[in-house]
Amino acid sequence: MREIKPLKLDNFFVGSGISLNFWGQQFRFDLLPYFGYRIGNFFAPAVGMSYIYFNDFPTQSSMNIYGPKVMARIRPFAKFLPLSGVYLHGEYEYLIVDAKQNNNNLRAYQPRENVGMGYTTNFEKGFGMTYEILFDLYWLRHGSIFYPLTYRIGVYYGF
Repeated sequence: MREIKPLKLDNFFVGSGISLNFWGQQFRFDLLPYFGYRIGNFFAPAVGMSYIYFNDFPTQSSMNIYGPKVMARIRPFAKFLPLSGVYLHGEYEYLIVDAKQNNNNLRAYQPRENVGMGYTTNFEKGFGMTYEILFDLYWLRHGSIFYPLTYRIGVYYGF
């Protein structure tokens, strides 16, 4: 019978992405915390939450967007030092959109299927930064309230 190994504390990681955008008279802020477990040097699944605040000043409309997500990172070059920080990223989000314009409120649901790549830097004692560019596959098939490209910068501990 195969022995089941206990989970190693060193393989857990926690982090958050953040985005801050100003487009003319529009404002967007994203906060994206996550928690995961590294399986070997190549694969790291995680779960997290997304929170996005969007405001369009001329139309006096705003949106609070939030919901759970699952994600995975694959580091295909983990053993090749010059490219060891490069990773492939995929995630699925199921977002609740609470929109408000003047006195009208609307609730909608918006899935996202983001795929792309990123780069991670490692600092001392497990801290680091991530840089990602992602494309929303759901946007190709169904359209979306989101622009299909997302750029993120984040921090983590342990990945």
